[in-house]
Amino acid sequence: MRFSQCLDYPFILPSAPLMISEPVEALVNISGNEVKEVAVSNNIHMIRTLIKEQMGIGILCRLDIPR
Repeated sequence: MRFSQCLDYPFILPSAPLMISEPVEALVNISGNEVKEVAVSNNIHMIRTLIKEQMGIGILCRLDIPR
């Protein structure tokens, strides 16, 4: 899925010290588009919970996704 395809949805964004926060911030800046930010968190558990509660979509690294 392309980042541009997600822009119509609300985002749950990671923040420092999460390793994924810098690449996501760069992706948002490079896209030049505004994202609908509903939450920002530095806690993987919180981000996953908000995603499960359908508050928005999130970008996580593969290691943070339960199998």
